[in-house]
Amino acid sequence: MLITLQNINKSFLDKSILKNVNLTVNKKDRIGLLGINGVGKTTLLNIISGALEYDEGTLATKPNIRIGYLKQNEALDTSNTLRQEIQNALKLAFDTRKQLEEISKKMAVTSGKEYTELSAEYEQLTNIYDACDGYNAEVRINTVLNGMGFGDFNLDGSVSVLSGGEKTRFALAKILVENPDLLILDEPTNHLDFSMLNWLENYLESYKGAVIIVSHDRYFLNSVASDICEIENGELVRYKGGYSSFLKQKEERIKSFDRRLGCWQVAFAVFAIGLIVHLFFIQVIDVKNLRLKAKNQRLAQSFVLRGDIYDRNGIKLASDKVLFDVYARTPDYEHTPEELANILAPILKISKSTLVQKLKSKDIMVSLKKNVDRVTRDEIAKLHLREIPMDKKSIRVYPQGAMAAHVLGYYNFDADIAA
Repeated sequence: MLITLQNINKSFLDKSILKNVNLTVNKKDRIGLLGINGVGKTTLLNIISGALEYDEGTLATKPNIRIGYLKQNEALDTSNTLRQEIQNALKLAFDTRKQLEEISKKMAVTSGKEYTELSAEYEQLTNIYDACDGYNAEVRINTVLNGMGFGDFNLDGSVSVLSGGEKTRFALAKILVENPDLLILDEPTNHLDFSMLNWLENYLESYKGAVIIVSHDRYFLNSVASDICEIENGELVRYKGGYSSFLKQKEERIKSFDRRLGCWQVAFAVFAIGLIVHLFFIQVIDVKNLRLKAKNQRLAQSFVLRGDIYDRNGIKLASDKVLFDVYARTPDYEHTPEELANILAPILKISKSTLVQKLKSKDIMVSLKKNVDRVTRDEIAKLHLREIPMDKKSIRVYPQGAMAAHVLGYYNFDADIAA
């Protein structure tokens, strides 16, 4: 385990950004981090890297973990040469090498006790140099610089002469040379050509540490990532596999949620219908009302929808017509113009093809409108729905008013639906 986050929460002012986020990063993990702009990806990366405090939760890391974080537009020291800047990525190795050279010179001209002390210090520094792979420092630097397109650059030239895109690539090269335990890359494919992109994919595939990547390049994620983490509404969900696998798993997750929601809606509808029928019965006191009650009860149980049909100018084309049976429809009551034409054409007595065109052009709308705040015994079993032309491809039916909510349950359709 390199790092573990448990129930991490973070807010800015009164806006909650991260809600009970849990994430474990192990060695060799390749995690693609997804989410719309502003959802909290950068906030999470800053918390992981230690650059930002969190409000609640716990964060545990491997002792002495080295984290490299490439941010967008990462700054370089423009007063340095390219060689100085890239060698700063292996500062410990080059500083240790310099110390070894100095001690070696001293050992050449000393003897006795001083030589013994210098020899012990030299051995300690050699162990440090071995641990940071100092003998391969130049090889690592040259390998990465060539892969990032800097093989022909004069390394004694100033960083300041690089273009904006070249500075971004050089910052990426620098952090790759550092070889941290956890590599965090925010949009690393910006300013990379095809050959550089292929090189980076191969480099990350054989990388010994863990990698977290934020990228809009779905092909790159599909090639590199072994897991996808998506932040949505402040919550993080982890999916196994690359980007293509993520799309399939998320689709199935949404379908599973819709199935559970549908079961809840059916249960709620059964309860609400029972309650409505009960209230209806206790209000009936005469034979006429009893007959009306029985009729309305049958209507409620069968869920037959009745309503009026209007054109776009508000002129009524048909009144109190049976449209369709709720039980025959899917939970979101979505109909294509062709499906509605099959229902409405016999009522309006026009051809199905003509009616399809009228529905697509929004020349005909179906409305079952009642004042749900003053429901009478005559109206008790009628469902209050409204069919709204969403676009030229479909017409969606959704509940209107408290009566529909009790009978059908609540549906969370897009907030910008307008009549």
